Amino acid sequence: QDITIAQEGNKIKVTMTMMGRQGGEGREMVGEGTIEGNAIQWAFTFQRPDGQEMKMEYKGTVDGDTMKGTTSRMGNEVEFTAKKK
Repeated sequence: QDITIAQEGNKIKVTMTMMGRQGGEGREMVGEGTIEGNAIQWAFTFQRPDGQEMKMEYKGTVDGDTMKGTTSRMGNEVEFTAKKK
């Protein structure tokens, strides 16, 4: 999955395409966050098909071309690793 991060000072804008269920069309998500030193965090808020609002939060650290951290949504936390292209 690809994400794009645009930085202005310590603020970031993150754009990511969420994959659709069972191969369906994805949805572009835009979130905002901050970066302080090597600590990074951002969040997306969107409406689910059932009308409920859902928030996805990402927190991690940047080390050179690699980012590691956790994402949480609906009370579940999952680890992620990302590499710069």
